[in-house]
Amino acid sequence: MPNVSQTNRMAGVLTHLSPRPISDERPTTRLIDDTCITIDVKNERTRLYNTDQLEGAGYGSLDSVAAEDVFSLAASLPPPATAAGQHVAMRFRVLEHLRADIDPYRATIPLICYCFMTGYIDTVSFSACFSWCAFQTGNTILLGLAIARLFTGPEIDAAMRMQDKHALVSFLSFLAGGALGRFTNIENSSIFGAKKRAWLFLATLATALLTLAGSIFANASKPDVFTTDRGEAGWTDMFGFLALGCISASMGLQAIVATRLGSHFATSVVLTTIWVQIVSEPSIIKLNRRMLARDSWLLAVLFVLIGGIVGHALGNTIGDSSTLAMGAGIRVLIAILWLFAPAAVVNE
Repeated sequence: MPNVSQTNRMAGVLTHLSPRPISDERPTTRLIDDTCITIDVKNERTRLYNTDQLEGAGYGSLDSVAAEDVFSLAASLPPPATAAGQHVAMRFRVLEHLRADIDPYRATIPLICYCFMTGYIDTVSFSACFSWCAFQTGNTILLGLAIARLFTGPEIDAAMRMQDKHALVSFLSFLAGGALGRFTNIENSSIFGAKKRAWLFLATLATALLTLAGSIFANASKPDVFTTDRGEAGWTDMFGFLALGCISASMGLQAIVATRLGSHFATSVVLTTIWVQIVSEPSIIKLNRRMLARDSWLLAVLFVLIGGIVGHALGNTIGDSSTLAMGAGIRVLIAILWLFAPAAVVNE
């Protein structure tokens, strides 16, 4: 039985032997935990062996060895237990599935769900404090107006109004959520890629957690803050600002995830560009023909509208906190949908 240092040394050698993807021309060796996987695509041979077996066969005494020699050495060993081999093979397939890129042009369902959540969450924030947590154009202008009041008028107005505070919190939180997209810039990462299935799942799950946190803070805020008319804004205490910050950060993260995918749903939060593209599209009136770009834009607008209707209807019925809690549940379902999104086709 090899000790820990021997096993670690063997793992390092095996990892060094196969830094490249699986080749069709020569056998490739992979190591997952304590199991050595030798794959010979050309001769259609695949074997799974425990590192204890390789150590006992003399592999640990070799400083370097070619992948073909590893396969030959492993071929002389007795086959591992069927149950153990199936378990490792399943883990290998799951890991490969999570590390694979998805095809954004065939991931319509989770992307239109993103658009639905834009209208859904925005309705909650606007109804509570008249602030759009996803559409930051208005918040940027409000901050500009606040700055302009410092040097306009007969007297300097340095007071920060409640709408300015809401705009600032939403704006900064949105940027903080969008900054998480920097993880997709990690080079040679098997998880954090713009189209990696694992990244899309984890990022969407993070938006669900942020929405759930917003629900908890909204529940702790002052009661009856979900306004139904253009009266005084709610969410004016600390918990209200935390609720606004959490849901704004969730929208910022959703925005960068959708944008980095680069599909026709590239933006799930800004509709101004989509409206311009729709009205300038020559095929807009050719409804009897299927046009991928046009249909995607129309679906984006439609589901933002539906999300707004549903969000407001639920808000007036069960309140802002429960509405956000349901939104968190919907986002968990969207995260699961990414696990079943079609994989990208690899051009060989």
